[in-house]
Amino acid sequence: MLKKYKDIDLMVTLVDLRRFKVSVTGAVKQPGVYSVFANARISEIVEKAGGFTENASRRNIVIKRTDGSEIKVDILKFLLTGDRSRNPYALDGDVIYLPVQDERISTCAIFGAVRAPEEFEYVEGDSLLDLIGLAHGLTMDANLAQAEIVRFEPDDKTIKTLSVSLKGLILDGKREGNLKLLPDDRVFIRSIPEFHQKREVLISGEVLYPGIYAIEEDQTRLTDLIRMAGGFTQRASLAEAEMIRGEVADLIDLEFERLKKMDVSDMTKTEYEYFKTKAREKPGRIACNFEKLFSQNDSNQDVLLKDGDIINLPPISLVVKVSGNVVNPGLIEYKPDEDYRYYIRKAGGFSWRARKGKVRIIKGLTGEWIKPGRSVKIDPGDVIWIPEKPERDYWGFFKDAMMVMGNLATVYLVVKTATD
Repeated sequence: MLKKYKDIDLMVTLVDLRRFKVSVTGAVKQPGVYSVFANARISEIVEKAGGFTENASRRNIVIKRTDGSEIKVDILKFLLTGDRSRNPYALDGDVIYLPVQDERISTCAIFGAVRAPEEFEYVEGDSLLDLIGLAHGLTMDANLAQAEIVRFEPDDKTIKTLSVSLKGLILDGKREGNLKLLPDDRVFIRSIPEFHQKREVLISGEVLYPGIYAIEEDQTRLTDLIRMAGGFTQRASLAEAEMIRGEVADLIDLEFERLKKMDVSDMTKTEYEYFKTKAREKPGRIACNFEKLFSQNDSNQDVLLKDGDIINLPPISLVVKVSGNVVNPGLIEYKPDEDYRYYIRKAGGFSWRARKGKVRIIKGLTGEWIKPGRSVKIDPGDVIWIPEKPERDYWGFFKDAMMVMGNLATVYLVVKTATD
């Protein structure tokens, strides 16, 4: 006779899980009969059987039950979406069959604005939404108004294109647009052009707030950027400021590349002049005079900024570099009213091997080489270069002179002999 007990604390302990046997056949590395626990899922049993062979189907696995029923298992969908219904528990006596995938016809693919574009094994009943799920969903820039399914006609030669809108399917959950797929379908999800395109520039150096700034294409100008960066510091050198445009810097000058591989002696005069000019240029440098723009309000210098532009405001360089054949080469404090000779004197004067007639001024702002003169102004950051006299081969001169004298003596003797 049954009795009822109230307010009783009951604890049940599972000592051991029930075990039973299942068979694994088909495209696994170690087919056979396996003893498994009652909580084993199909994916775990496949792993126990050594895993899939290279050409094994992962989406059309069949479980044959002892009552004669069959269940389709889609382990790939379970792995990609976490849908446990695609990876059921095994039952006592199950026969798990893994067919070989026919990759020639039993696939469908998705491309474009999805997180993982890929070609997937086809399962009968696959829908457009299923394929999007296997590809981990749409990206943010997916154009829901425009998707295409490219499908082979029954003659297997011609194709047709189905245009599909995903708005109702994705946004409203309406299943009307969830088309069923056929083997070898190709789905293309288009992206929204220039979706959330991030346009940024970098400003460094002598501004109050250097860093990266967002800009509007064809709207933001250089003056806007300087204002956003808080303006210049007192140490900013407008004369040495520069703007580099990455898309221009990446352009390859084929002629310059060709000349770089040549010996200078093989160049024509025009080629050599071009080579020298290009070698001094800074790739991608945009012509912009910061002094005219910010000191004289010349709006013609107010450049429209482009994505990837780099603006650098160096500190005022209050030195001039004297390099080459002087007694003490190095940096000399800048004096506004002095010419190049002053800086050479401050560097100790010419050394005994200095080639005084070939002194050149290298402008710090442009890299241009200038022959010095009274009208040439020295600016902060300039370099005064004094080359060395070429080595003279006195022994060679002596040998050449002796050879010439010998030849003259020979000619003299021949002439004298002929006239005697």
